[in-house]
Amino acid sequence: MIMSNRKDTLCGISVWPGVIVSVTSEGFFPSLIRLALGGAYRRLTGKPRRFCPSHTAMVVEYEYKLWIADTVHPVAKLTPLSEYESDIASGKRWNLQLFVPRDCGRTDQARAAAYWTANIRNRPYDWPAFGRLTLKAIFGDWFKCAAGLEWANWCSEGVGEAYRKGAKYDVFENNNPTPVTVIKRWTERKLTELTP
Repeated sequence: MIMSNRKDTLCGISVWPGVIVSVTSEGFFPSLIRLALGGAYRRLTGKPRRFCPSHTAMVVEYEYKLWIADTVHPVAKLTPLSEYESDIASGKRWNLQLFVPRDCGRTDQARAAAYWTANIRNRPYDWPAFGRLTLKAIFGDWFKCAAGLEWANWCSEGVGEAYRKGAKYDVFENNNPTPVTVIKRWTERKLTELTP
């Protein structure tokens, strides 16, 4: 059952199933992502590389509670909203931005969230795609087919698939989306940022 009217808050911002989460995190791999994508992020926003997002997630509902749908190593999982809030308060995560697709209503957003929970949760993280995504960041998207393994996902790929297959809405318009793809769609006004 899709409960698209469910609301809660994340760092004081109202959220519901289907809200797209963009955030920067500390750590080795997030640093590599900022290194690879930071130039594109700076060109899009004018902000320093430090604020380049390194992770994309979405809000989902599971057992009548809202969670962050996290595609992380080793498998995609549900993370409590409170964990994100704690990480942001401690500085482990920063530059939190929340988005919804401009032309996709809450019922379809909830369908995307339900798809993620039913089909992407517990899938393995797609490590083989990491090399190809790094090349994409350096040289551009020469190959239009999805990188990596068909039965695994990386963070923005999982959110993109959930929208494409669950809501029938191609939110990222890209088979190989990265955390900066989210920002690009926002600057193109295809995503609306939520504010407190």
